[in-house]
Amino acid sequence: MNTTHGFSWLVYVSLVLLPAILIGSMMWRWWSQSIRSHHPYGLNEPLLRVQPYPPGPHTGRGSKHYRRSDERIIEEIHDRLLIHGFINAEDIEVESEDGVVTLKGSVENRRASRHVEDVVDSVAGVAGVNNRLTLESDRMVHRLQQKAPEDLRPEQKLRKTS
Repeated sequence: MNTTHGFSWLVYVSLVLLPAILIGSMMWRWWSQSIRSHHPYGLNEPLLRVQPYPPGPHTGRGSKHYRRSDERIIEEIHDRLLIHGFINAEDIEVESEDGVVTLKGSVENRRASRHVEDVVDSVAGVAGVNNRLTLESDRMVHRLQQKAPEDLRPEQKLRKTS
């Protein structure tokens, strides 16, 4: 009777407990990687840096007459763009006046432009975002049109035909 009971315990451990432990560890690994990959500061930054306190009904309400300086806003934006893994910020200029941030320069595509705008909008003290970023593909087309011979420029053809 002991061998039967021992056998059933061994079967239970090998068929039920071990797969449950393995699946649980795989799910934990997936969850932690998922959280880190969507983290605005990248993989190595702790989650507490983003928002150290839980959000509540008074989140975003500072003390009376407090306004974050434009220099601090710009510095925070530069830090976040530097840390962001999917934004190439080499050609981006950031200006701020009374909390309204203006972005100038060029980015690779529309998705990058939206990412930049989302990053800027998430900074405390930003009252608005004026996105004047251009796409590098548009800039390349403009450069090619400037370098093209006059007889190949589309606007020249339209003037000659009319």
